[in-house]
Amino acid sequence: MINVTVSGHVGQDSELKNVSGTNVLTFSLASTKKVVKNGTSEQVTHWVNCSIWGDRAEKLKPYILKGSSLVCAGEGEVRVFNKADGTTGANLNVRVNDFQFMGKPEQSQNNAPQPQAAKPTATNLSLEEELPF
Repeated sequence: MINVTVSGHVGQDSELKNVSGTNVLTFSLASTKKVVKNGTSEQVTHWVNCSIWGDRAEKLKPYILKGSSLVCAGEGEVRVFNKADGTTGANLNVRVNDFQFMGKPEQSQNNAPQPQAAKPTATNLSLEEELPF
């Protein structure tokens, strides 16, 4: 087993699925850093696919929204695949065990507030513990 901790911003609102009778909440985290190449500074973004399994998936869906800043820890897996152009690609997938909210989602471009459910009272939640809401 590979344990990983990743931080970043949620790329789009989380998606709730049902896999063989089990709820699964999926979302992607984008982590961006500045890198210097040939004397020029540029930003590089890495995407990590995350999933939360079980009863908490449905409860957490309203809180994991596009733009949310999260730190997630769990079991990591690298999946290799063939791209349409014949080259090989890889994804990092994390089955999240623990996470922490680091910030609120940003408002949409038209500055209209996005509807959101009540915020959790605790920001550091273990998926093995009861939720405070």
